[in-house]
Formats: sequence, structure tokens, C-alpha cells
Amino acid sequence: EDGFFALLDGSWYTYNRNTRSELAGLFDFYDLAIHPETGDIYVASFLDGLAVFDREQITVYNDTNSTLNKAGVDSSRTRVSGLAFDQNNDLWISNHYADRPFSVFRADGTWKSFQPSACNENELLQVLVDRNNYKWFVVGSSTSGIMLFDEGDPEDDSDDRCRLFSSNNSNLPSNKVNCMVMDLDGDIWVGTEQGVVVFECGDPFAAICIGSLR
Repeated sequence: EDGFFALLDGSWYTYNRNTRSELAGLFDFYDLAIHPETGDIYVASFLDGLAVFDREQITVYNDTNSTLNKAGVDSSRTRVSGLAFDQNNDLWISNHYADRPFSVFRADGTWKSFQPSACNENELLQVLVDRNNYKWFVVGSSTSGIMLFDEGDPEDDSDDRCRLFSSNNSNLPSNKVNCMVMDLDGDIWVGTEQGVVVFECGDPFAAICIGSLR
């Protein structure tokens, strides 16, 4: 319930349901992303949607005014569990346990949700965007560790691609993935409960791209 915080001009500010009426009902602030151009603050609530703060007003998005879905295991909640901006300043959003488990909030203000038929996973957590503009998702289930997605042409759904990495088809030592980060060379470092794996692939969709244990 504590909300999110900002250090501005030497002073700390707190934003939660007690200090801002717009945040009433929002709990478990789970992730945060800053718009690359405007500096607006995007905050994920694991229990009730997405809050956008432009330093003056706060707008909340959930299943009533966006493509975000209610969680299948808890129909009273809209779980947002990961945020990342891509090269077009579109925001990619993990929508945990939803029927359509991730959405994009485009720079032009439009929304779109996704459910890749090739990847039957909906327990999505952290999302990371690489230099190819591909999206990497941490999967919270025990069957896969990472989901990779390429939208291709935004106007053509038929060219969408999706791939799952697990301990069975890659060098992930465990499907329990804790975090991901991209280094200065564009390689993806994945932290699992049993060690670190680095994906140094020019094309992560290539069959030979299985990562290397470090």
C-alpha cells in the first residue's frame, strides 16, 4: 500500500492512495518505467492496473479503459507485472494470468493485446526489449523460463513470432528465472535460481540460440 516515491529537488514525495485520490484501490506497486521522451512515470500495480503520472495528473488504466485483462485466477484483479518501452516509445505490458497476457500501449495512444498461439503461457512477469525490438518475458510458471516475442509488422498479425526457452530446450539450468538485463553489447543476461545464462545470439529465434551458462 506504500505506493511509489520520488526524490525531487532534494525532497522526497510519496504517491499512494492516502496522498492521491486517483490511486484509491491500487496496491502492490510492482514495476516502474519512465517514458524516454516525456519523462512521464508509468507504474504497474499487481492488483489493479497501470498508473500514468505526468508530474501533475495520474491516469489509471485497467480492464475498463484499455486492453488489459482481468486475471483468470482472480477475476477481481487486473494484474500488471512488467513494463518496458521499445524503440518506438511504445510501452509493453505484462498482464499476469490474463487470457491475453500482454499488451502494448502505443505512443499514439492506442492499445493492443496479444495471445500468441505458439506460446501457451500467461504467467508473465518482467519484460525486456532488446536491440532488435524483440520482447523478452520472464515466465512465472514451472514449464518455461523465458518467452520471446516479435511483433513484426504491427499491421500484420500473421507475421508474429513467439519462442519459449526452458531447461529442456536451452542452457537454462532452471525454469525459475528471477531477472533479465541487456548489456552494452546487446546480449541478454538471465538470472536463474541456479546461475546465470547469457544469450549472445544475433538472431534469438535461430535454433542454435540456446544461451551459454556463466
